[in-house]
Amino acid sequence: MKGKITSVVNRSEGLKNRVYKKDGKTTKYGICYEIHKRWLNNHGIFSAQEITLEIKKLFDNEVFYTPMKIDSIKDIDLAYNVYDMGYNSGKSTAIEILQECINLFLDKEIDVDGGIGKFTLEALNSVLESNSKKSLVLIYIKARKAKYIDILQEYRESKNYTDKHLMNCLISWNRRCRRISQ
Repeated sequence: MKGKITSVVNRSEGLKNRVYKKDGKTTKYGICYEIHKRWLNNHGIFSAQEITLEIKKLFDNEVFYTPMKIDSIKDIDLAYNVYDMGYNSGKSTAIEILQECINLFLDKEIDVDGGIGKFTLEALNSVLESNSKKSLVLIYIKARKAKYIDILQEYRESKNYTDKHLMNCLISWNRRCRRISQ
């Protein structure tokens, strides 16, 4: 499952062997140096140019995949969408959306705190083991799209981005919100 999820995400999040600047920040292999400087420095990386594919694999696993407990999400489509959302918009955001979606199926709601601990995993498993599994996946995908629309609205209001750039983001993000199990 991990191999399929990471290969699909990597198609969007950068297997580009070049450094590029976006919003004043340098990125290589989908890793923004300025945002993740502490982690990179702790691994002997002191510029975006030094990021290798080996570092990217370690980074993806240590910073996103393992802390988000993706292997504990027993549906590949949901696991992919949570991981990709975390990679693209932040781990807490992805988990908060998951918790909000889980709560739609529960009598007793779990806290929406952006952390994926025992209670979130128990609640998630109860929904995935029920007849609501497919609905949870589809609702998560729709909630993810709604979050991206909110982000684009903020970008538009900031007037820092062209309409063409915003449209490209919308198209790209919409493509990422999907099932990969087929």
